[in-house]
Amino acid sequence: MRTILLGAGASVEAKVPTAKKMVELIYWHFRHFDGRISDAMQTAIGGLKLHRSVECAEPFDEVDIEDVYETLRLLGSRESNLLSPFVGSWSHAIQRAERPELHQAVNGVAVEIAEMTRDALARFADQASKSSYLYLNHEPISRSLSHALLFACGRGESAFSSAADEVLTQIVDRTWIDDPSRVGYLEKLVTSSENEPLWIASLNFDNTIELAAKQATLTVDLGIRAGEPSIRFDEESRISLAKLHGSVTWSYDESGRITVAQEKVPSPAMIFGSGNKLRIEGPYLDLLFAFRERLERSEEVWVCGYSFRDQHINYLLLGWLQAADGRKLCVFDPCLSIADIERNLSAAMPRGWQLIAGNLKGRVDLEKLYAGDWVRRYFGEQSCRPQKVDS
Repeated sequence: MRTILLGAGASVEAKVPTAKKMVELIYWHFRHFDGRISDAMQTAIGGLKLHRSVECAEPFDEVDIEDVYETLRLLGSRESNLLSPFVGSWSHAIQRAERPELHQAVNGVAVEIAEMTRDALARFADQASKSSYLYLNHEPISRSLSHALLFACGRGESAFSSAADEVLTQIVDRTWIDDPSRVGYLEKLVTSSENEPLWIASLNFDNTIELAAKQATLTVDLGIRAGEPSIRFDEESRISLAKLHGSVTWSYDESGRITVAQEKVPSPAMIFGSGNKLRIEGPYLDLLFAFRERLERSEEVWVCGYSFRDQHINYLLLGWLQAADGRKLCVFDPCLSIADIERNLSAAMPRGWQLIAGNLKGRVDLEKLYAGDWVRRYFGEQSCRPQKVDS
């Protein structure tokens, strides 16, 4: 039995930007419509590059959109962070990124003062009594002054929080696909289910598999049943798709259950951001358990476009690989090497990795193939078994 695991690289040919390319696209989007959140985005990216240099990583390497989002989110709520009392002064770059809001508020105060003065002078010019000045409406200037003072003391809506919200909006827009021609390279994959059922675990939010199946008039089982709180895949399904991190078409209903729309939704149910992605709320734990149960019945796992950076996924894969002889992990990615895979796997095993690494020899094979080439070679009419290219 075989299980397939898809990462972001499997959607590149559908013109879904990679996590690193997404940073550039969203940054330039910000630059064209909102200087305030553009400054926040630039500050987050600059800080991440500095952190990379300090940590002796590659200082010129691109940053990941999930790291950027997580940084924006943390900076937006920095005043409530547990470490905030121990930070003597936040970076001047952070304060500068928030300053446009303060500048706008101060301008509001100045405008109100100018209008109030003008009205007062007009009253005097009309020989109105001086006492009339006392009855001018001070509410607008009070509101603007309060707004300015809130920002001056670090309160109010944060530019970083606004930038983080806009990043999520952009992620949804840029991962949603409505042009069927963009997923043509997946046709042979989904139609192969007519000969052998497919069980696919995906770490992507996009709708590539669903759209490819729709074009082939095939049904995809997402494990979500109307009125049922838990995830359940039908054993008779030809295509089972476990979207482990959610989807741009998923949302929560009033009872907290997942509903699936035919289009992208404004606030989708999905796990986004760097760090620990293991979640106990929503359908995610059930999906992870379903993936683990499927692994236990599989002799092979075919991995396409996944860079082995998610710790909870790596733990499951390593546990499955070590549990029985004869199991094989077949990786298809043009940008990875075996050394890359081992380095990223080791991050999931801070203790005892050296003991495990020795047992992986000969059990992880790599072929440098894009998703389209992988599909054509192994799911076309002349399909074959994976060849050991790099191990």
